[in-house]
Amino acid sequence: MRAASGTAWRDSIAVLPFADLSAQKDQEYFCDGMAEEIINALTKIRDLRVVARTSAFAFKGKDVDIREIGRKLGVESILEGSVRKAGDRLRITAQLIKVADGCHLWSEQFDREAKDIFAVQDEIATEIVKKLRVDLSGETPKDLVRPQTENVQAYHLYQRGYQLSYSSDVAGLRQSIDCFERALVEEPGYAQAYAFLGAAKLHFDRDWEGAEKAILKGLEINPQVPTRMPCTVGS
Repeated sequence: MRAASGTAWRDSIAVLPFADLSAQKDQEYFCDGMAEEIINALTKIRDLRVVARTSAFAFKGKDVDIREIGRKLGVESILEGSVRKAGDRLRITAQLIKVADGCHLWSEQFDREAKDIFAVQDEIATEIVKKLRVDLSGETPKDLVRPQTENVQAYHLYQRGYQLSYSSDVAGLRQSIDCFERALVEEPGYAQAYAFLGAAKLHFDRDWEGAEKAILKGLEINPQVPTRMPCTVGS
């Protein structure tokens, strides 16, 4: 059942890409990954409608009023945030906004070490559920964010590779393969990196043998790992 155009679903949310406020402006991949991890976590909530990444990220970098974004996406609330990285320290802000009046339902600032990123993602997702008063019905996992690796360096390389997989040029797409390979050097048991490395080899390099080997390795580690890349240039 779809909401009529311009109307919001009850218990619905869109998570916008987080803004990179770092001095070097080199954390865009991390900001996008932050938002996507929260999206993935919230989709585990049965009674919460979560707008897909593609739709939410269409407003990335655009100066559009939150209320207008909410109306276009048909949601009651929107999460936006920012990331500021300095050395091994992170300052992450998150704001949950009610579309109807543009007022804050919740706002929080997290000052943490980079290694604590997974805990912060889980805290944000959990707070959203609490503030929206979504019925968890006793079936929500204890930890909404369940990272496939505890290796922060591998995670950063994977996220950089994932962002590059959206690139419109071949050089950028092939850099994504390099990032996935480097992530696997850091964490040889990283199922998601194996799966996306395989998908990248298939779509970008037409390396059928290498693709099959990597994807099967990823599935061997985690049979539930997704293997479809966001970009299928040349397919």
